[in-house]
Amino acid sequence: MAHDDENPDQDAAIAEALDWFTRRQSGTMTTDEARTFTAWHAAHPDNARAYDRVVRLWASPEFARAVETQAAAPTPSPRPRAVLRPLLALAAALVLAVGLGHLLAGNPFQPSADHGTETGQRAKIPLPDGSMVLLNAESAMNVSFNADRRRVELVRGEAFFDVRLDTERPFEVAAGRSLTRVVGTAFSVTLQGGDTEVRVKRGHVRVTGDDGGMAVDLTPGEGVTVTAGHTGGAAAFAPQTAFAWTDGRFVFHDRPLAEVLNRLSRHHKDRVILATERLRRLRVSGNYRLDDPAAVVAALAEVAGADVIRLPGLLTVLH
Repeated sequence: MAHDDENPDQDAAIAEALDWFTRRQSGTMTTDEARTFTAWHAAHPDNARAYDRVVRLWASPEFARAVETQAAAPTPSPRPRAVLRPLLALAAALVLAVGLGHLLAGNPFQPSADHGTETGQRAKIPLPDGSMVLLNAESAMNVSFNADRRRVELVRGEAFFDVRLDTERPFEVAAGRSLTRVVGTAFSVTLQGGDTEVRVKRGHVRVTGDDGGMAVDLTPGEGVTVTAGHTGGAAAFAPQTAFAWTDGRFVFHDRPLAEVLNRLSRHHKDRVILATERLRRLRVSGNYRLDDPAAVVAALAEVAGADVIRLPGLLTVLH
């Protein structure tokens, strides 16, 4: 697995460490597998740190409590407990490795905002001019209206705007290092990892970055991404997929399972971890209801041929 020294994929390193940990606990590793493990452990400091952390957590009291929680929960698996125990250990250790406090309480340092939503929650917010905003889950925005300007700042997450026509007061949405200007239209803005995506459903939208580059004009069915303040080129998108969440649906077509579950995470309070590279890369399609994200995860696990370990209210592991 390749790592970036400046921005390592720690979740992937932990998942791989746990996979190796489970294999070694099983006592059935071959000589070739042992050599592969040694090479993996030495390949990157993240690998060694992740594996050492799992080993240290094995004997911790928190580990024991997490295993007890899972053992007490009903499971449809017919496999003997002796076979399942290493996998329960895997899930329990992962809860601790990724940070139990984060899973329980979320990020306590989210910036304040005029309007916000939590995991699994969407909110319809009327604006002073009669425009309407639909905030997706785990999203927040500030609103600033005056006699000359209508302005919304998307602080985090995703929002769909249905803007009332007012030629005297343009409507602006600031998100990250981008600014979107409209008169009357319907469009969405998504802020993710510093990048901003704008997609138009109706009307005309102009998007600019803060790098001084050219603005990009968008018409219905077109979108653009602003990265590091630079506005890319207009590109077509599938409205039935991009705007599905506004109707309470979760739609995706031929996307990696890791990407799909990352999108679903804003609607699902349990963190979902894919324990193998095969699962992370597996491409899937689907159309599901957003009001039962656990059922979506279960359905995707079945499609992927994956077993599921759940620590209720905390974590789901697909392996």
